[in-house]
Amino acid sequence: MAIFLAVVTIMLFGSFAWKTQRDVAQSATVACKPEPSSCPTCTCPVPEPTRTLPPEASKVVWKTLNADVGELKTVPYPNLAFKHELVFEPGSLKLPRAEVFKQCFVSPSYYKEHFNHNENLCAISAPHKLFYYHIPKSGSSTSREVFVKGFSGKDYQHCPLKHQGYSSHKKVAIVRDPISRFYAGYDEAFARVLNSLQAGHDPIPDWLVTIWDGFPTYKEYEKNFNTAETLRRFEAFANLWDGRTVFDDHIRLQAPILADKNTGLPFDMDYLGEVHDMVNSWNAIGALVGQSVDTELSSMRGRTYPRRFNTKDVSDLTLQRVCRLAAIDFCCLNFPLPPACLPANTPPGNQVYCQWIQKKGLTKDDSQWFIQPIVG
Repeated sequence: MAIFLAVVTIMLFGSFAWKTQRDVAQSATVACKPEPSSCPTCTCPVPEPTRTLPPEASKVVWKTLNADVGELKTVPYPNLAFKHELVFEPGSLKLPRAEVFKQCFVSPSYYKEHFNHNENLCAISAPHKLFYYHIPKSGSSTSREVFVKGFSGKDYQHCPLKHQGYSSHKKVAIVRDPISRFYAGYDEAFARVLNSLQAGHDPIPDWLVTIWDGFPTYKEYEKNFNTAETLRRFEAFANLWDGRTVFDDHIRLQAPILADKNTGLPFDMDYLGEVHDMVNSWNAIGALVGQSVDTELSSMRGRTYPRRFNTKDVSDLTLQRVCRLAAIDFCCLNFPLPPACLPANTPPGNQVYCQWIQKKGLTKDDSQWFIQPIVG
């Protein structure tokens, strides 16, 4: 009998303890509410916010694109409150690059200094009604030669972008993978700033001066190519640069160069080619206007400067920083992230996503949705 009573007592106490624990957990869950910010100390699970568009917005996106907008993935991103935005990874849209870019919005305030270049350099072919936008470090040297020799084009240092006479021209440009271009742009900017400093000019902000310290001449800098020192300086630059201060044309991001600096809306591009596929890109441009292009002419040549540091030794943390700095190019130009920057390989706070977001007052159709990057 004593054993029986002991067992009953244990069962009753266990039931009470389980009930008390359950009630505490339920109380904590209620205290948490749906938002993580309302529960900074409790350990209860917080429901993930909604990541789908309302039905009416879904129709707008499909109508705007008239194509597959890519698979919506459930991704862990607890530090941003997604509500009704459609979130996707860079490079996942199943559309031509120019069509993705047409849906982009580039903030005129945030990227203000990146826009200043977009009225300077272009080439125009009157016979073929073709308009080419220069983007520094995106095959522009080769492309300008192709345009002048292959399309009877004319190079302009001050591009007449707003002239009504060019509304019927096809608009094209060549773009580049954002990481590869960031490396090339840094190398070019470093050399040009070094030359400016030697000439007595100081184009860089004070908080970046240490990147150039210790190299009094270009020859001294050249002695350190592909050493730990040049790698250290690149990583220091990537982590110090705010992504907004532009002191050299070659570090301007690509999307702002191809967008209106007053509205943030993209130019109406007919085709965007790729640096790493120059021959096919220029063949496609030629097809737009019925012109064949000499393969030897359109083969990528570029300038024969060596890379100043070994890009394979760049740390994942620095690479993730560069992905965040160039997020607008990854999203608006539909380039996939490198493996080190994929959400699965990147800690929360360093991840890059893209989203569809509704912006009112930019176009006649106030229901239009635009692509913008989300950076943790």
